[in-house]
Amino acid sequence: MLKSIFTLGAVAMLAIAFLPSPENQVQAGQRLSLTSVQSGRYVRAGVGPDTKLAAVSTRAVPNGWEAFEWVTFPNSNEFALRSILNGKFISVGQDGYLRANVAVPPNGRLGPRKDIRFEYIQVQGGFAMRSVANGRFVRAGIGQYSLMGAVSNRPAGWETFRCQPLP
Repeated sequence: MLKSIFTLGAVAMLAIAFLPSPENQVQAGQRLSLTSVQSGRYVRAGVGPDTKLAAVSTRAVPNGWEAFEWVTFPNSNEFALRSILNGKFISVGQDGYLRANVAVPPNGRLGPRKDIRFEYIQVQGGFAMRSVANGRFVRAGIGQYSLMGAVSNRPAGWETFRCQPLP
């Protein structure tokens, strides 16, 4: 449900929306943390030199690399996530891994980029994220570093997340 327009930088481009789940009422533009339902760990950016995402953090209070901004696109169930620490948007690479590596262009408009867009899909126990770029669901727990990638054909335990508002 769209509420009003807000600005990212100086350009009005996105709308405030509420997530449908009562326990996940996060406004667009608000800081939040993501938790993998399967592992119970916070999602963090900044893993490795190319700032991959992984569900590995066990901090008592998420901050820094565990803080994201939820950005919605008007008239759709699509959203983007922006890392609060480095200010870059989360993208899906050619290899499917998620990285915090897309800067806001100088004109402040994200345009039709598909690699930073995800579909919000409510599932039992939380929500799933489907990449608009490749149509696959984001999965946590890939490999020994518990990396995240848009690699799954269906949402299940490792593809289920919860979000919590941050101050």
